[in-house]
Amino acid sequence: MKIKHLLIISITAILIIPQLSCKKEWAASIDDSSKIYMDEFNKFYYLQAKILFNIDSPEEVDKLAKKPGYEDVLNKSKFLENLVAQKILYQKAMDDKTIDKDEFNTYIEFAKIQSVNQFYLGNKFKDRIKVTNEEIDMAYSQNRSRYAGMTAEQATSDIRQQISAMKFRNESNMYVRNLMDEHKINYDGLKEYEKKHSEISGAENKQEENK
Repeated sequence: MKIKHLLIISITAILIIPQLSCKKEWAASIDDSSKIYMDEFNKFYYLQAKILFNIDSPEEVDKLAKKPGYEDVLNKSKFLENLVAQKILYQKAMDDKTIDKDEFNTYIEFAKIQSVNQFYLGNKFKDRIKVTNEEIDMAYSQNRSRYAGMTAEQATSDIRQQISAMKFRNESNMYVRNLMDEHKINYDGLKEYEKKHSEISGAENKQEENK
């Protein structure tokens, strides 16, 4: 009898434990109708950190979040609040029937192009951009008053980010220019279009004057 009970308990545990482990953990719920799950939250949170600080490892991001000066920008609670607000606003925009859908879709398309390009360039140059200690020391000596009140670590991190961002812009601009040079580009279509419509507009204005 005891063996039978043990078998039942064992089988029940086998059935229950996988279900518990498969249950998705959530970070926030909205009106009890939708949830932001932890895998989604972490995906967005660590992507933001990667974009801001060029850090791939979640463990390194968590270490950085504990350092002075980073508690705010890498605060998970604040990030979650902002994500919830963005989700609610997004759904409101998608449900709003008064919005010009053509203009709305054009905006989304344009934003998608920009986002993809930014992500591509960020990944392409993330390991190529280096900031030396000499560059940091020079920037600090030229802008001492700006870093008054900061710790040495905070000032170094701030300077490193600025120089890195500047180098990224320069590298990106040069890459895009070189990429465009590889293609045959003709801008005459816009000139012809504007000329044509300017002539049409001028003819219409003359007709109005002669009436």
